[in-house]
Amino acid sequence: MLQRSLISGILYGGIYPVFSKKHFNKNIMKDFIYKTICLASILTVFTGCERDLETEGITKKITYYAVIKPNTIMVEGEPAVDVVVESGTDFTDPGATVTENGAPIDYETDITGTYFLGGVDKIDTSVPDIYNVTYSAVNVDGYAGAAARTVTVLPAQGDLVTSIEGLYTATVKRTPGGGPAAADYTDREYVIIRKVDADTYELSDAIGGYYDFGRVYGPTFAATGARVTAVNIPSNNFTFDNTVGAGEFGGVVKITSMDVNPAAKTVHFVSTWDSGYDFDVTLTQVQY
Repeated sequence: MLQRSLISGILYGGIYPVFSKKHFNKNIMKDFIYKTICLASILTVFTGCERDLETEGITKKITYYAVIKPNTIMVEGEPAVDVVVESGTDFTDPGATVTENGAPIDYETDITGTYFLGGVDKIDTSVPDIYNVTYSAVNVDGYAGAAARTVTVLPAQGDLVTSIEGLYTATVKRTPGGGPAAADYTDREYVIIRKVDADTYELSDAIGGYYDFGRVYGPTFAATGARVTAVNIPSNNFTFDNTVGAGEFGGVVKITSMDVNPAAKTVHFVSTWDSGYDFDVTLTQVQY
C-alpha cells in the first residue's frame, strides 16, 4: 500500500495527493503529466477569452471642475469676501478668479438685489439693499460650478424728524397668534427703509420680517414694495400709497398706521393681511 505524504497539491476541480518519491512510479508520472497538460490547456482557453477593453472603445478620462474663488476685498486690514458699504459710496466688484486645471477660463457674473431691485448689471450704491453676486462657469465637459458673495449697501440714517430712512431691527407681534411657531419676534435683523424721493419711503418688508427672518422662511416671504409718503413726520402724518403681497404666500398686505419717536429712534406701524392677520411692528434704528 502506498504511503501518502502530508503535502497535497491543489489543482482546479479538487485536491490531488502528492506521493512520496519512493512510490512515484512511471504510471503516476504519466498521470501527473496528463493532468498538467489538461490544466495548462484550460488556462490557455480562459486567458484567450479575456476582453480587450481598449479595442471596445472604453478609455479613461479625467475631468477638471471649474475652481471659482471670489476675489477678496480688504476690510479694516483683513481680506473679506462679503462686504458692507455705505450708501452713495463708490464700489467696484472685484470679480473672481476662475480656473480649470490651473488655467483661467471665462465666467459669468449675476447680481440681484434681495428686497428692492431684481437683476442688475452692477451694484447700485444709491439703492440700499443686500446684493447677491454669483460667479458661475462651465468646464470643457459641461459641468457647471458657482460661488457667491453678498454686498450689503447700508441706507443713510434719517434723523426721524426730517427723514425715516435707515437700517432697523424689528420686533413683531402677529394677531391672532396660532400656528406652530411663536406669535412674537423681538429685535430681529434687519428691516430697511429707503428714501425713494423727497417724501416717499419704501420698506423692505411691510410685515416687519415676520416670515422672512422670524420664522426663517427667507426673503421670498417678505412683503416687499410697500411705500409710505411722509406728509409731516413730527406730527406723524403719513399716507400709505399701495398694497403688496405677502411674498410667496400672496394675498394683500396694507400698512394702516405709522408713528415715529425720534428720541427712542423707533418707527412703529401696523399692517393688515387679508388672510386674517394683523402685524404690530416696532422698528428700532441701528446707529452706525
